[in-house]
Amino acid sequence: MSRRRGIRLLQVVTILVIVAAGVFIFFRSRQIERTTAADVVRSVRVVQAERRDLEEMLSLRGFVEADETVTILPLVSGTILNLGVDVGDAVEAGQQIARIDPARYDLARIQAEASFSAADSTFQRTRRLFEADATTRQNYDQARAQFEAARSQLDLALLQLSYTEVRSPIAGVVLQRHLASGDIASPERPLVTVGDIGRLVVRGAVPEEWYRRFSGSGGNGTGNQGGAVVSPVAVRIAAGGELYQGRIRTVAPYVSPRTRTFEVVSLVEGSPATLRPGMSVTVNFIFETRVNVPTLPLEALGYGNTLWYVDDGIARSIAAENLFSHGARMQIPEEDAHHRFILEGHHFLSEGQRVRVLGEEE
Repeated sequence: MSRRRGIRLLQVVTILVIVAAGVFIFFRSRQIERTTAADVVRSVRVVQAERRDLEEMLSLRGFVEADETVTILPLVSGTILNLGVDVGDAVEAGQQIARIDPARYDLARIQAEASFSAADSTFQRTRRLFEADATTRQNYDQARAQFEAARSQLDLALLQLSYTEVRSPIAGVVLQRHLASGDIASPERPLVTVGDIGRLVVRGAVPEEWYRRFSGSGGNGTGNQGGAVVSPVAVRIAAGGELYQGRIRTVAPYVSPRTRTFEVVSLVEGSPATLRPGMSVTVNFIFETRVNVPTLPLEALGYGNTLWYVDDGIARSIAAENLFSHGARMQIPEEDAHHRFILEGHHFLSEGQRVRVLGEEE
């Protein structure tokens, strides 16, 4: 029995020794790994800051429209004898674009003229009698009322007759033709749509979170970053590889509860010959421009918003909070612009770790 207890005791002691050795070896290896990691010389690629202009910009899709567009409807009904314009035709303000059959309106004019002539004759005779005190005031007033009614009917007949010649109220280009010669015209059926393509606008639906920037209450200050700021909101319109300057004409005073957007109308500067109503374009609203500031590629930003640079073969880090950026580049503080920043190999670096810059001799 004693012998068995001795054997068991020996086994337990052996197991404990093995476990203790394993624990020692594990922690020793971890310590060696940490020491080795600290001593590893990592290879990195560096980049110098470049001075560039950076912009804070919002880009939206929009459609070109004529600044002034009129859908022309006839004011009288009848058969269209001639619709003399087609899509793309230029028209002048006051130019006749269509003629409606005037026959019945001409007959109405003749009838109104006859009625007016009779009423005028009666009124003039009654007026002379009244002035000679040969008729009553009632007869005079009745004759004058009939005369004025006949004159109004004649004026109406002449006006309706003039409406048979449909004229454009604005100068522009025919954008759409809705009817043709031989169709029946009526005040409910449009003839053509004319737009002034010399003045073009672009309408954009802007998300509501940008409203303060457009209303001017969002602020365009440069903070602590420096750099010149160009304000107010500038507009660039891109279409077909071309850029056009614009300016904001109106900002809607409300936000649509259905789409959560508000409308901004931008006027295209000049008279661009290649833009036409209906074209799809990209509208760029530039809220802030920082001119000639030191910048780095966004790839240089490490974990935890940290920038790493090389100082005499040693990796050093600086905090990079709330940097102004646009596109693929970010602005860095002026006082740090002279450093050689690590562009590749900066992940998992330790402060003070030795590094080797690729492309440089040992």
